[in-house]
Amino acid sequence: MNRKARSCLSKFIFSCGLLLCVAACASLQSTLNPPDVELTSVKLLPTNGFSQPLLIGLTITNPNSADLSIEALSYDLKLLSQPILSGTGGDLPTVPSYGKVEIAIPSSISLLDSWQFLKKLLANPGQPVSYQLEAEITLSGIPFPISIHQSGETVLGSN
Repeated sequence: MNRKARSCLSKFIFSCGLLLCVAACASLQSTLNPPDVELTSVKLLPTNGFSQPLLIGLTITNPNSADLSIEALSYDLKLLSQPILSGTGGDLPTVPSYGKVEIAIPSSISLLDSWQFLKKLLANPGQPVSYQLEAEITLSGIPFPISIHQSGETVLGSN
């Protein structure tokens, strides 16, 4: 086989392999239902200097027939339409098929940067607070992150 024929054959095999990978990812994306992420709590922990530690409670529900192994989760949280927190969590539990897990992710906000907002929250303890949660979940074996958008109301609590 001459060099030109070998080059054409190599390109053909590479193209077929690439096409199979794209088809596999497309079929995987169409059969995987995104997990539901629900904000269940925002707990104020004892203050630490100029920061307010928080414990963000999330429930992740798996609507699929296979377990979901979560590699990472990143999130942005708005309370009362104001950006408050963003962060990441790793070392998360596997969500069983058709099951759910509750997780708690520690976070904190700067008291200096968020003074007016915290003053408004602390003036009305126990009252519902509107939230918007945007999260991206990276699952093991899936080459693309899954985006989640959730909104509702929660009551801030303390430990």
